[in-house]
Amino acid sequence: MKQASGSGLKNPLLDESGMADPHALVLDGVCWLFTGHDVGHGKADWVMPDWRIYRSHDLVNWEQAGTINPSDCFMGSGNSGCWAGDIAVKDGLFYWYFSNRNTSIGVMVADNPAGPYHDILKKPLPDAVDPTVFIDEDATPYLIWGFGSYRIARLDKSMIELAEEPRILEITPGREVP
Repeated sequence: MKQASGSGLKNPLLDESGMADPHALVLDGVCWLFTGHDVGHGKADWVMPDWRIYRSHDLVNWEQAGTINPSDCFMGSGNSGCWAGDIAVKDGLFYWYFSNRNTSIGVMVADNPAGPYHDILKKPLPDAVDPTVFIDEDATPYLIWGFGSYRIARLDKSMIELAEEPRILEITPGREVP
């Protein structure tokens, strides 16, 4: 396994440095991994020009299956703020929720997990960072986001708009969940 330059750390999955904020999706026996791609090692800031999509049939051998570029969404060409994202599936469509640096969250849609992904809103959802999608037991989708403090809002049936005003999500450290 290759070491990340200068860090002494090894990536346990891929022989590639710069993987950031991975989110996995298992579909029909295939594990899909969606990650940020940090090319700014040794710099004071993150330089993340795209998101990478990998797939594995055995969790040992991985191949890059696609790339999601900021030029395909409201972020625009040349943007290097491709921060954390999350993937969700509904009705055969794949929804990539992504951070535009630490300023806003957008959503892109594809009919295949490898893409191509398209921004049908052409604008951000909330002004926030670090999206996570939660699908409740009754199939209701929610978007959760934040860093330090968190918000939650139900997504509408299209999965591309918020169906309600965001609420504060209170997290109590050390509390046991029944």
